[in-house]
Amino acid sequence: MPSRACIYSSVVAIFAAATCIAKTSFCQPAVSSVSSANSGIERLVVHEWGTFTSFQDEQGDAIAGINGDDEPVPKFVHRISDFLLLGPQASIPVLSQGAPHCHPHVTMRLETPVVYFHPSPGMNLPLTVDVEVGFHSGWLSEYYPDAEVEAPGVKGQMSFGPIRRETVGSLRWKDVQVGTNTAGRETNAADWLAPRAVEAAGVTSANGESERFLFYRGVGRVESPLRVSRDVPENSLTLSVDFPAAWQDRRPPILVRKIWLVEVHDDKACAFRVIPGFEVPNGVEPRVVGTVRDKFDDSEFHVDNVAKLRASLRSVLIEDGLYADEADALLNTWKLSYFESPGLRLFYLVPRAWTDHVLPMRFSVETELVRTMVGRIEIVTPEQRQLLRQISGGPASDPEWRRNSLLSAASSQAEPNDFRAYRQLGRFRNALVLDELKRRPSKELQAFIRNYGLESYRLETSE
Repeated sequence: MPSRACIYSSVVAIFAAATCIAKTSFCQPAVSSVSSANSGIERLVVHEWGTFTSFQDEQGDAIAGINGDDEPVPKFVHRISDFLLLGPQASIPVLSQGAPHCHPHVTMRLETPVVYFHPSPGMNLPLTVDVEVGFHSGWLSEYYPDAEVEAPGVKGQMSFGPIRRETVGSLRWKDVQVGTNTAGRETNAADWLAPRAVEAAGVTSANGESERFLFYRGVGRVESPLRVSRDVPENSLTLSVDFPAAWQDRRPPILVRKIWLVEVHDDKACAFRVIPGFEVPNGVEPRVVGTVRDKFDDSEFHVDNVAKLRASLRSVLIEDGLYADEADALLNTWKLSYFESPGLRLFYLVPRAWTDHVLPMRFSVETELVRTMVGRIEIVTPEQRQLLRQISGGPASDPEWRRNSLLSAASSQAEPNDFRAYRQLGRFRNALVLDELKRRPSKELQAFIRNYGLESYRLETSE
């Protein structure tokens, strides 16, 4: 089997840095297809993977405020603000994924992108590299090793402003040493250890922090390029695409390789369907690309389906350019939220052109870059709507029952019906409750949100 240093991706992203004036003014990549075997030029092979997560309602519209810190990273990870405060009777930190919990402009979570480096045998190591990444309409809120940060709208530890469409958050790692042997920080966080299980060069930042990869994640006011709407009479889901025409016309047709519709039950039994991919020609307006039945039969659920789903995703991730251990690292990192968390969700490989548009990246040395991003859309279900009606119907419970339960192991006080329904709403329960308040406000729902400290972050200025 050939060594990694001899295996290269087919796409090279070269950024014209001379046309980038401001730090946060990221250029669009000039993409060319170059074979390193024929060029005679040694390039640094770079592989990146991550997840773009959104939450969509029955019309395919994004639900905002989805940044909840249910998958925290180790404490040594840097954040645009290290401020942490528990509000009155709050059950979750105010800061989630490095930004205020349930920020009203967060419609997209950029989750755990990691960047691996694979030097060729002829390179003198360690190799000094600068890396920059920007997030259009978002903030890059957590990162490791330490980096220079631009976060327009963040004025201080306790002051987060709006995320505007023109906002560009950015990170710059300067003088990173690629090819070091220093081990990373000690941690028992499984979600951090999984990405380390990859055969890649070690990296060390200018301040001495080392890891097997560069890590970052963020929150954004970004619309998913794929939307899923529900047709209740037809018991179906409609898939439509909307790629910005302003940049689409300058690129080859956009290809989505494959799509997976997945439902997971509380007992971790899983059902899924593989939906054929599609190609979007240049200059096409937003359009429907397919429909799929919105429900699974009871006979389709089985715990063994998780392994089958994982194998299906893994093969496509490798086909897209990741090495096998990188694909395994991605799937192991997201084992809980991909395969075990109850809910209805859709996965797809994000087209590289969209990733480069939203998340431009550049390097100070020539690289061969693979960027494999998984799009993940959580879909509101009729069962969740029923739970929301239960909460809205009241009466709103007093959260004192939780304090009593914690203080007394012998306490027999039962979990109130409204809080049980809230818990059963799933991963983005807080955002869903706040969205319901906007749609169908009720005094009981307002009281429930107030009693349990679930209010969204209030901006000093609105848009």
